[in-house]
Amino acid sequence: MPGDNCAVFGCGSCRRTKGIGIWKLPFPRNDEYKKWRLEWLNEIKKTREVDSDFQKQIDGDRVYTCEKHFAPEDIEIFQTAKMTKKKPMFGALPVRNMPKRSHETDKTTRRPPKVVVTVEETTSCSRYYKNFRDLCKRVKSLKTLTGHMVCGGLDWTGLDWTGLDWTGLDWTGLDWTGLDWTGLDWTGRDWTGLDWTGLD
Repeated sequence: MPGDNCAVFGCGSCRRTKGIGIWKLPFPRNDEYKKWRLEWLNEIKKTREVDSDFQKQIDGDRVYTCEKHFAPEDIEIFQTAKMTKKKPMFGALPVRNMPKRSHETDKTTRRPPKVVVTVEETTSCSRYYKNFRDLCKRVKSLKTLTGHMVCGGLDWTGLDWTGLDWTGLDWTGLDWTGLDWTGLDWTGRDWTGLDWTGLD
């Protein structure tokens, strides 16, 4: 009968299992036994949902527990010439080989909040140019609304003009308004072949 099986969830022992002792809940003969019975039953309830079928077993005093769930030192063994009898010692509780709760739901693990790391990029700008080629390269990107090159306001401080070859340079369309030529050393410059047409 189903009520003769071990009441621990997932255990397959029953009264017909050979070599395995199986016992009912203690009979509540007095207050001490009532307390023991209640504690025993509570241990089973920790890992088993009390549904209608299990409640019927409790009400009908048909709740069994096998020896697999008791510590060996909590089991008394009586041997005779014809049989071996086992029973739990007074106060022993089924606490071994107990399963995970049958009605326990897995809690969803929350993901840790995302941490957004903002990296500020800094761009170093220099007022100075390495050489004249670098200057010309940058000046080409400075266009006014009319399409003319704007050279005004450029800082020529620290430029090294030594060894520059100006031959064939086309200055057409460059606007030199506002340039500060103070301190430039033009000694020894060869301006032959330069086209100054259209310079303002």
